[in-house]
Amino acid sequence: MFWHGEEGQRYTHFASRFAVIAKRAKVPWRCHDLRHRFASVFLQETGDLAALQAILGHRHIAMTLKYAHLNTAHLHRAIKRVGTKTGTAPLVSREPTVSETMVSA
Repeated sequence: MFWHGEEGQRYTHFASRFAVIAKRAKVPWRCHDLRHRFASVFLQETGDLAALQAILGHRHIAMTLKYAHLNTAHLHRAIKRVGTKTGTAPLVSREPTVSETMVSA
């Protein structure tokens, strides 16, 4: 539902007008997609899953997680913040030498 005004009046033609626009643009669209989009953006920006659950009115957190389709950009940024120390070489996997194998045995 979408509400407007101080009295909390409901928009009654919102979904049907968007459907007409989407049809003209030849874009598949459902009004419910906006709810999923909001959930994803809200969670990525705030990280507050409990608040999102309350906003969406879900009884179970599992349902909230279904709505919050996250992209991975925030995960990549988090990994970059950790980074590696300057001067460290990247780890390269290789087969152990014969002497290394004998020492570990």
